[in-house]
Amino acid sequence: MPEGTDSSSKVVQLLYANSGIGVLALGSDGVQKLWKWARNEQNPNGKATANIVPQYWQPNSGLLMANDVSGVILEESVPCIALSKNDSYVMSACGGKVSLFNMMTFKLN
Repeated sequence: MPEGTDSSSKVVQLLYANSGIGVLALGSDGVQKLWKWARNEQNPNGKATANIVPQYWQPNSGLLMANDVSGVILEESVPCIALSKNDSYVMSACGGKVSLFNMMTFKLN
């Protein structure tokens, strides 16, 4: 997955945001990454379009949405991810505990 330090991570689940403003990827390492379409002159509503490349997004805090994969054999895990209807929360797991993240802050709830 681009925009990261670990190039060995592969996208295992991909979600399109219900609001149409972004794409959320779950990596094989349990880390989730978010790409958003910018709101600008070319894309005034900030929604998905083939004319503009989405930008990798992280909150100012620099937090990552990373699942707890301690003690997990990642090759044997079945990753899963779900997004709330209003795109406020993402729930995911990668063979270990289920995590619930706030999509604005990336904080674990």
